[in-house]
Amino acid sequence: MDLRRLLIIYAMFWVGIFIGALLDLFLGFGFVSVRHVRTMLPIPDFRLFLGVIIVNFASSIVIFVLGVLSVVVQLVAILAVSAYVGELAFRAGLVVGLVGIAPHAPLEFLGFSFIAYAGQCRGRGLPYARYLALGYVLLLVAAVVESTLSIYILHAFLTSMINH
Repeated sequence: MDLRRLLIIYAMFWVGIFIGALLDLFLGFGFVSVRHVRTMLPIPDFRLFLGVIIVNFASSIVIFVLGVLSVVVQLVAILAVSAYVGELAFRAGLVVGLVGIAPHAPLEFLGFSFIAYAGQCRGRGLPYARYLALGYVLLLVAAVVESTLSIYILHAFLTSMINH
């Protein structure tokens, strides 16, 4: 495994999220803005789990195929999509966005990174199946965390902010 390639992919996700956060700060959403967030969230949220699985698995297929075709295009796509996701995540403010993504984002980004790396390996004719499988396992675990722990922590955080 080429750890350097994997870390570059992983870093691109975080750079994109940071760009999205900066965009929201520039647009005036600020550090904390609970006006854009629903506070009543079912825990666990099975609809969120299924939605996350559908979106992440569809996105992962695109990321894999782009890695087979062109590493540069794949990295640009990762940066663009993660910036968009960051912009959505941080509309409630920097602090609320961080609280909302902190429990699951590292696992989710690592899963996507392994899938992207698998695509690059496939494009170079190298073995890729175990990286692809590991990526999907990580995406599943991240979806469980996002639809349970992440929304529980976010709910508790928002409730405490509204009550103070």
